[in-house]
Amino acid sequence: MLKSRIVTPPILPIVFIAFGLLFAFRGMYWVVSDTVQIIDSKNWIAGSAIIKSSEVGGYSQHYSPRIIYEYEYRGLKYTNSQVTLPSKSYSTLRNAQFVADKYEKDKKIGKFINPLKSNQSVIVRPTIDWSFIILIGVPVIFILYISIHFAWKLYIKKYITSLGK
Repeated sequence: MLKSRIVTPPILPIVFIAFGLLFAFRGMYWVVSDTVQIIDSKNWIAGSAIIKSSEVGGYSQHYSPRIIYEYEYRGLKYTNSQVTLPSKSYSTLRNAQFVADKYEKDKKIGKFINPLKSNQSVIVRPTIDWSFIILIGVPVIFILYISIHFAWKLYIKKYITSLGK
């Protein structure tokens, strides 16, 4: 008489893979959304703006230049503070102040405006930051690979072979 036994699926590797996938997808979403914003901004229209104020805001290791500028587009006036895409913060007050000091009050500057959303503009044309993509992308891919590899080797392979017995 054959004895049937119940084989339970390995929970630990499923949890391990789930957390690996969660981390991987969150990291990749961050990279992809920033890159899409930058690519979309390549069609923005160049123009000029006037600096209304320039200062630094923030707190312990999160300092951002806050540059308020005004521009006109299609007969309407707009005010914005977006420097570039994505927004950047700096770990030191000195670095943020260096950026803010470039923009003196009442100075005329160039800006780029989204023709589809005229209230969206930047004063520094965004560029793809490959170091950011590599810094986030490589660890995400590594963690994903490791989580799947070890889950397969340690648990899933044993579980599949135990089903055949």
